[in-house]
Amino acid sequence: MTIHRIGDHSAAMPDATAPLRSSSRGAPEGASPRRAASISALFALMLIATPLSAERVLTEFWPELDVFVKLDDHSRLFLLGALTRAAETGTSTESTLGAHYDWFPSGLPASLLALAPGMEGQWSIWTRVGYQHIAAWNKTRPAENRVLIEATLRSEPLWQALRIANRTRVDLRAVDGEGSWRFRNRTRIERTWSLRDEGASSALLLSMLPPGTLSAVTPYGMLEFFWDRREAAWSRRFLQIGAEFEMAGNRSFDLYFARQDDLRQTGSTLWISGVSLTLRY
Repeated sequence: MTIHRIGDHSAAMPDATAPLRSSSRGAPEGASPRRAASISALFALMLIATPLSAERVLTEFWPELDVFVKLDDHSRLFLLGALTRAAETGTSTESTLGAHYDWFPSGLPASLLALAPGMEGQWSIWTRVGYQHIAAWNKTRPAENRVLIEATLRSEPLWQALRIANRTRVDLRAVDGEGSWRFRNRTRIERTWSLRDEGASSALLLSMLPPGTLSAVTPYGMLEFFWDRREAAWSRRFLQIGAEFEMAGNRSFDLYFARQDDLRQTGSTLWISGVSLTLRY
């Protein structure tokens, strides 16, 4: 599998680093939007300026639907449906269907606190287990069945109301009867503006929208690396920038732009534009 399709969809993201409750996360009074804008510009520069050394350059569009169902104060279900369409052919389409269980413990593990006691109250952790089925509609490549296990460590608002999240994930994969596994690590930086608390400019924007339509905006950037057991090497780099828009009725959508590089000797570069719709119940 040299070119990533929807099976490695970075998303499951619109709510993947958010707490179990769905609430607008406002910034401290007086925080400067220019600082967070500078961080977003830095991610964009990283995305564009990385040298193009790949043999192939491809583009794809990734639409996705995420559904979160709250079970109790510490757990929820996450259902995923996603597509990928290659811009070069218009016919190479893959789908991903997934079901996941998320668990939010009430505090950090004692082993982690023993290493860094100051993290209590400033960081939270949550875990996920899930299953995904990835299949090409035109049967040009074998279907993949994947079991994933992941844990995400996420901060409370830090400097200039920025949040940091680090996700560690293991994919157990079965493709055409052959099993393998892959390790993934992703770091995400985000900053949320609650539009009802940001002053005159936000009031002007809200006045142009139907009442209750848009409540918060969260620009973000994230970088992920993949280590593939089959090659015993780091095989892929994924860089994404975007913005999540929280809407009325526990809905949100995510617009993003991403670049994926194959780090192997005969590599390729994939440019991605994507949109995700998230529903929470």
